[in-house]
Amino acid sequence: MSGGYIDEQGDYDHQVVTFTFKGKLDSAAVEQWNQEIRKLKTQFAAHVVGITLKGQPTPPKYRK
Repeated sequence: MSGGYIDEQGDYDHQVVTFTFKGKLDSAAVEQWNQEIRKLKTQFAAHVVGITLKGQPTPPKYRK
């Protein structure tokens, strides 16, 4: 995991948390992730100001 932990912060501070996935994810894992993100966004709605997702495949020349 690239990130995932947060610290206490003041009123005007912000933190960025990054998760990096690699390899194949089956539909059950994808659905579980999406459900957990929905719960997280609901729980922290007043504090989460943005979520950006962008999938990028590894170019063939860099694959094993």
